[in-house]
Amino acid sequence: MKKLNEEKLHPLQFIWLWFGAKILKWKYIDIYSPDKDNVVAITFSMDEEYIEKVGDIEKNNK
Repeated sequence: MKKLNEEKLHPLQFIWLWFGAKILKWKYIDIYSPDKDNVVAITFSMDEEYIEKVGDIEKNNK
Protein backbone atom coordinates (compact mmCIF):
# COMPACT_ATOMS: atom_id res chain seq x y z
CA MET A 1 0.00 0.00 0.00
CA LYS A 2 1.33 3.40 -0.92
CA LYS A 3 1.61 6.17 1.61
CA LEU A 4 -0.84 8.94 0.80
CA ASN A 5 0.36 12.50 0.48
CA GLU A 6 -2.30 14.34 2.48
CA GLU A 7 -1.59 17.59 0.62
CA LYS A 8 -3.34 16.18 -2.48
CA LEU A 9 -6.62 15.63 -0.65
CA HIS A 10 -9.28 18.25 -0.26
CA PRO A 11 -10.15 18.64 3.47
CA LEU A 12 -13.56 17.01 2.90
CA GLN A 13 -11.89 14.07 1.17
CA PHE A 14 -9.55 13.66 4.12
CA ILE A 15 -12.52 13.67 6.52
CA TRP A 16 -14.31 11.06 4.38
CA LEU A 17 -11.15 8.95 4.28
CA TRP A 18 -10.81 9.12 8.05
CA PHE A 19 -14.53 8.36 8.54
CA GLY A 20 -14.39 5.30 6.28
CA ALA A 21 -11.27 3.88 7.89
CA LYS A 22 -11.98 4.65 11.55
CA ILE A 23 -15.76 4.70 11.92
CA LEU A 24 -16.97 2.29 9.22
CA LYS A 25 -13.89 0.05 9.67
CA TRP A 26 -13.40 -0.55 5.98
CA LYS A 27 -10.05 -2.27 5.55
CA TYR A 28 -9.22 -1.55 1.92
CA ILE A 29 -9.11 1.88 0.34
CA ASP A 30 -8.32 2.81 -3.25
CA ILE A 31 -7.52 6.43 -4.04
CA TYR A 32 -7.72 7.34 -7.73
CA SER A 33 -5.60 10.29 -8.78
CA PRO A 34 -4.91 10.06 -12.52
CA ASP A 35 -2.95 13.28 -12.90
CA LYS A 36 -1.09 13.01 -9.56
CA ASP A 37 -2.36 16.44 -8.49
CA ASN A 38 -6.07 15.87 -7.91
CA VAL A 39 -7.88 13.04 -6.19
CA VAL A 40 -10.81 12.00 -8.37
CA ALA A 41 -12.27 9.09 -6.38
CA ILE A 42 -11.94 7.23 -3.12
CA THR A 43 -13.26 3.65 -2.99
CA PHE A 44 -13.71 1.76 0.28
CA SER A 45 -14.29 -1.97 0.63
CA MET A 46 -14.06 -4.90 3.00
CA ASP A 47 -12.99 -7.10 0.06
CA GLU A 48 -9.40 -6.88 -1.16
CA GLU A 49 -10.24 -8.58 -4.46
CA TYR A 50 -12.80 -5.85 -5.25
CA ILE A 51 -10.25 -3.08 -4.56
CA GLU A 52 -7.72 -4.83 -6.80
CA LYS A 53 -10.28 -5.01 -9.64
CA VAL A 54 -11.10 -1.31 -9.21
CA GLY A 55 -7.38 -0.52 -9.39
CA ASP A 56 -7.00 -2.59 -12.57
CA ILE A 57 -9.90 -0.72 -14.20
CA GLU A 58 -8.36 2.62 -13.24
CA LYS A 59 -4.99 1.64 -14.71
CA ASN A 60 -6.57 0.49 -17.98
CA ASN A 61 -8.57 3.72 -18.40
CA LYS A 62 -5.62 6.13 -18.32
